[in-house]
Amino acid sequence: MGEENTKTLLSPPVDLIFPKMKRIFFLVIIFISILFGSSYQVFHHFNPNDTCGLSDTESYLEMANGNYNVNEVHKYRFIIPATVYGIKKVLGLNSSYNSALFYALNFFITIASSILIYVFLIRNGTTGAGAMLGGVLFLTNRVVVSSQLPLVDSLFFFGNILIIYLISMERYRCLTYMLPILILFKENLLPVSLLLFLRKSFLIRKKEIILFIFFFLFALIIYSYVREYIDKFSPTVVSHHKSIIDIIFVHLGFLKSHIQHLFSVRGINDILSAFGLLYIFVFFAIIEMKKGRLKIDMYLWALLPISFFYAILSGNLGRMLFTAYPLVYLLIVKFLERIYNFGHICSR
Repeated sequence: MGEENTKTLLSPPVDLIFPKMKRIFFLVIIFISILFGSSYQVFHHFNPNDTCGLSDTESYLEMANGNYNVNEVHKYRFIIPATVYGIKKVLGLNSSYNSALFYALNFFITIASSILIYVFLIRNGTTGAGAMLGGVLFLTNRVVVSSQLPLVDSLFFFGNILIIYLISMERYRCLTYMLPILILFKENLLPVSLLLFLRKSFLIRKKEIILFIFFFLFALIIYSYVREYIDKFSPTVVSHHKSIIDIIFVHLGFLKSHIQHLFSVRGINDILSAFGLLYIFVFFAIIEMKKGRLKIDMYLWALLPISFFYAILSGNLGRMLFTAYPLVYLLIVKFLERIYNFGHICSR
């Protein structure tokens, strides 16, 4: 007993030495270093005049200059380009700073996403080391690295993990109030929010359900109003898709070609761009689950059909399959913790 007490005095709990805020601070430093190391060269060599297939960047760079006569889908994803435009106005900068400002904004949003991934993974039973690994896997993913260019995907990734985190924390009312903002991040986020209907703790709260439905419909109204308002700034590019339903039906017209693309060499490459060889770990994690050795909340599995539906509908297999990243990284981390015994290592 005396020896155990001595060890306790000599080895106080980690929280006594490094309070949570300090640990988050050190974690942010690590994540910033990793993202900067993996993304800076992509940003540094980006040429606005030669986008190398990333045609989306042309639209967002134009929007950052105040020109909304761009692609009729891109022009409604205005938050990041409008922020870049506002920063330039306040600081008196010209358009030569566009790419740098996009990089800075996307960088900040991506780091925020990595922190949310960390706390989400811990919330779902992983160790601190495992949660950190999940953040690293996210930050080094090819889809995430390319999103540091003049794009708006970082906001979608952030909104995605924010929704999943709030559902896992049972912060249903907070999620409900955020719906009108989340739909402006990207309209694809609204279906993800419906995952809370797969939580028993939500279904027993009748008032919460009514409030959610009200704000869900309110978010759709806000989205329609914002679209009409933006159309005033782009009179030469009139959208023929007046609602989300219209957009879905337009994409369904390309469904056959998208399915053919799925089974092509290029399509397989797109699929691999989402998670690469990490699909192997997902496969083995599912086997471990069937044997009862791993446990994952069932609502998270709904991310798979949602991401696959988005991928087939849009034809953008890589970026849309990445919608399932909270589930995928949770599976990978839990599997690796079991194989390499992270918990035992961290307790030494």
